[in-house]
Amino acid sequence: MSPSDSQRGVAVIERSLAANGPMTRKQLGEHLEAAAIPTKGQAFIHLLLKSSLEGLTVRGPMIGSEHAYVLTRDWLGETGPVDRDIALAELARRYLVGHAPAGERDLAKWAGLPLRDVRAGLRSIASELHPRDDGLMELAKRPRVGGGPPPRLLGAFDPLLLGWQSRLPLLGSHQGAVTVNGIFRPIAMVDGEAVGIWRLSDGSVRLTPFADGGSRDGGGPGHRCRGRGPVPRPRRGRPDRRAELNSLPLPPGFAADYAGASTSSGWLRPSGREA
Repeated sequence: MSPSDSQRGVAVIERSLAANGPMTRKQLGEHLEAAAIPTKGQAFIHLLLKSSLEGLTVRGPMIGSEHAYVLTRDWLGETGPVDRDIALAELARRYLVGHAPAGERDLAKWAGLPLRDVRAGLRSIASELHPRDDGLMELAKRPRVGGGPPPRLLGAFDPLLLGWQSRLPLLGSHQGAVTVNGIFRPIAMVDGEAVGIWRLSDGSVRLTPFADGGSRDGGGPGHRCRGRGPVPRPRRGRPDRRAELNSLPLPPGFAADYAGASTSSGWLRPSGREA
């Protein structure tokens, strides 16, 4: 796509949303094609990203089951210019509210900013930070959360996997089973750690616990855990969390049919539905 087509495409998106209000991707694509703007391949995605990066559009209300695009000024209101130093400080503050404890490289990775900008933002809020012995940072007035989170099924590309430089504390040796060629699979979490992956199949939720040894030796869920044989016992010194998968919350209308301590794959079926 040429630079001129790119700029024309963003202008068409802005005019279309101004005239019609929230629109789906399909609707915006039709307007772009009517204006003879290239949309094949990644061209359409490029235009949506460019309009967002320029601050013109955001995802707004739902139309049916799809997030619609809307003009930023219509959805969030008019905003004036923000001083860059103030913006960097606020970005650092908000990041630590949701991700602390974290380091400067975590923020740089998450925000896509150079370290010099990240460090400038963190220096601006230095008086608000609580010192830690491990070198990580957190806000001194950050609310304390008691206890760990309950078991959860998290969706693909969940922000939990995208908020820090390293995923090792969450995934351990199983990163290759969760992230493949830029794809992030849905994961099951117990005690703040990923214990398996899951997927929808024929109206059921299929749980696949991680096998002993992880993905580094080719023994990830896509290899040794496909069948219904026993789940290998965890290595010595590691907690056995196979049975804890039974405590994962079920989607509405689903009933559990899963023996996490004895099978490698479990199923959650809609109530009253035959397997």
